[in-house]
Amino acid sequence: MTIKRDWIATTIDYGELVAYDDTVANPHCLTERQIAILKAALERYYWATRWDNLTVAESELKLEIAAIDYALEVPCMPAIFRQNEFNRCLLEASYDGGFTWEPVFDFSLCSPVATGASFQFDLETRFENIVNIYQADGLAGLAPDIIYGDADDGLRDNAICYAIHRFVDTVCEAEIARRDAIISGARGLVDLAATISLVVVSALSLGTAVIIAFAVSAVLQKVALSVLGSLVTDDLRDTAARQELACCLYDELKSDTPSQAAMVTAAGVCEASLTGTASVLADAVGQLLAEDEAYVAFAQAASEAMSLERLEALPGCECDTWEHLFLNGDGDGALWTILPYDNPASNQCEGTYNAGADRFDGCNAGSGFAHAIYVRIDFTTTVITEVWLTGSGHETRSSASDNQFIYIDGDLVASDNFDIDWADEITSWAGNRAATSIRLKVASAVNGGGGTPDSRITQIIIRGKGSDPF
Repeated sequence: MTIKRDWIATTIDYGELVAYDDTVANPHCLTERQIAILKAALERYYWATRWDNLTVAESELKLEIAAIDYALEVPCMPAIFRQNEFNRCLLEASYDGGFTWEPVFDFSLCSPVATGASFQFDLETRFENIVNIYQADGLAGLAPDIIYGDADDGLRDNAICYAIHRFVDTVCEAEIARRDAIISGARGLVDLAATISLVVVSALSLGTAVIIAFAVSAVLQKVALSVLGSLVTDDLRDTAARQELACCLYDELKSDTPSQAAMVTAAGVCEASLTGTASVLADAVGQLLAEDEAYVAFAQAASEAMSLERLEALPGCECDTWEHLFLNGDGDGALWTILPYDNPASNQCEGTYNAGADRFDGCNAGSGFAHAIYVRIDFTTTVITEVWLTGSGHETRSSASDNQFIYIDGDLVASDNFDIDWADEITSWAGNRAATSIRLKVASAVNGGGGTPDSRITQIIIRGKGSDPF
């Protein structure tokens, strides 16, 4: 059925519009008078039309009219564009008639791999420009949005946390790439930086990621940090040591402007307070940040992270602590996978999740069989700092074997033996480990059958840093 149009010849009451000044500038592309006329015409058409038994096309038309009416309420911001006078590959836009300009896209950095001299020239020129800005005008000229002192300080904390982690990652990956380049044949700094930027996991734009990698690589060659020579490549890949250093730096810097002097001081404090690989990395990071080129790269990363944080595009700070309590009446124990017991010759039973009792129960498979419950949970890479397993059990034959076990990424990290009977006993682990899975087991040895679910997991507590992955 076609639309029935009871279109009544209407006229717009121009007397209602005389208050609108057609010459006064406003945020719309249309004048206020034009907007008022359009809205009046659309509204009368919308309500003067019977929309019965609509076809798909007619329904879409009705929605379009409503969308146009709404769009007229939204400010229109006409933009003008230009090439940056110092970097012809940088497209900029102005939304205020050319008074201020904002970067839109850097065409020189759109490829992660150097394809010719222009890429290198544009990258090096841009890097030279931002170093010159910092040396002339300081942090206020280079990255004023990371200077603390207003209502956005809470956003800055998360942005600074993120930038510190990516900077520490880049230092390690730059040294790894430098060693690989020596082995495989020398490559230009731009190629090296492009390679590093693709390895470091980052929400930053490719342009900023390459700038950081380029700066760190350049300073590593300039300063020739002998301190890194004491670390083998596996040390540089130690994510737990990177995390430990980054969080130490963040604890020293949070809630205050990360000036160059403050960051160098923080690195010195961390070098003294940390041990092992993390302490050696702190020494290297402190020496790097003493160089303007490396600090400028960090400031660029922090500035972009601040923009992303305003858009809620960053993850939570990787140094923030969280706690997740399972089997606490909320039913989220179902997030765990119940596994077959890891000694199948002894017990084929997989156990159950008792949602009503909010616990995991093992099962007794018969005479001479062990009795266990075994569960696993997988998650995105997260730093785990503590695992607490509360379990209960009853054995009919004493065994030298432990009763409660904690595994992280397949490695046994804690276990306890509670002999014949135990109730609400806790087995715990504490440390600092980037992980993707946790497995827990409670097991008792039995002589006979009976089917009583004697092994139970009654509570699980996991603590970590960053965002709760559960």
